[in-house]
Amino acid sequence: IEVLQAVRERNPKQPFIMLTSKASKDAIMAAIELKVSAYLAKPIVPKELQSKIETLMVKAGKIPDF
Repeated sequence: IEVLQAVRERNPKQPFIMLTSKASKDAIMAAIELKVSAYLAKPIVPKELQSKIETLMVKAGKIPDF
């Protein structure tokens, strides 16, 4: 949460995928309040991470929407 907060202070629109072992309601709500782009709890499923990255890249205009 502290890293996300620091990123938001410097660049509020920077895409941010949070990978964490903390999937508590409080941790998720804190990330949402800081406008996290995506939140994945460990263990991470590689395909799910790939999907989140691709979604953010499409939104940023870095790759075309399929």
